[in-house]
Amino acid sequence: MCMRCNSEADKKEIRKEWEDIYGNFPLEGLPWHSQQPAPPLVRLIDKKQIKKGLCLDIGCGAGSNILYLASKGYKVVGVDISAQALRLAKTRAEAGKIASNFAAADAVNLPFKDSSFDFIFDRGCFHHIPSAERKIYIEGLQRVLRKNGKYSLICFSDKNPLRENTFSRRDIFDYFSPYFKIHWIRPSVFREFDLIERFFHVVFMANKKEGPSHAMDSIKG
Repeated sequence: MCMRCNSEADKKEIRKEWEDIYGNFPLEGLPWHSQQPAPPLVRLIDKKQIKKGLCLDIGCGAGSNILYLASKGYKVVGVDISAQALRLAKTRAEAGKIASNFAAADAVNLPFKDSSFDFIFDRGCFHHIPSAERKIYIEGLQRVLRKNGKYSLICFSDKNPLRENTFSRRDIFDYFSPYFKIHWIRPSVFREFDLIERFFHVVFMANKKEGPSHAMDSIKG
């Protein structure tokens, strides 16, 4: 999972909360966790939209998407705020004899060199970033992603009621188009084990160095 607050004191408290969650609750009891990779990620790989190379899963949790990418022949790095989540991910990787790397880090301050990755996967990290840090977060993604590298985002849709960290298609365009070419934005629904439906946007983008896209109408959904 990812940072949600600005101050160091807030970040320390949030880190402790996630450590407690991953340390005290079974994975099957966490509504966002699945033993299987995210279906949108599987579709991207099946359709050969992501070339073989180095991938970053940002907010990787217990590592299901990392394990899937590694099983498909990708080199992988997972980042999460929770060291306990990363320990679970490492244990699963070792059990499956899957090569992978993990780093405990603040998603707003990624500890990687420029142009390190060919692909970044973000399932549920962006919508936890506080509004004051979203631009910094996006600039960090662009910095560590190689030119024309791909970025897949899954974030809360504004179709969800009573949530502050939700986004419209227009929001996504405004935030990301200065840095990424947005290939498409598609709706998705995830039904948690409590049978509550959560609505998401699934976005596929490519890194760019030039200015923003000319019009939102160019985005195919």
